[in-house]
Amino acid sequence: MAFNDEGAFWLSKEEEIYNPYFGDKMLKCGRMEEKIIKQ
Repeated sequence: MAFNDEGAFWLSKEEEIYNPYFGDKMLKCGRMEEKIIKQ
C-alpha cells in the first residue's frame, strides 16, 4: 500500500479504477469514494 501502508487518494477522469501506485502490482486496487460532477 502507498505511503507506508497508510493508503492514498487520487483524482481520475475515468470511472474504472487505475491505481497510480505500485504499477501492475495493484493496478485495479481501489474504490471510488466520491464523484465530482461538472456543473
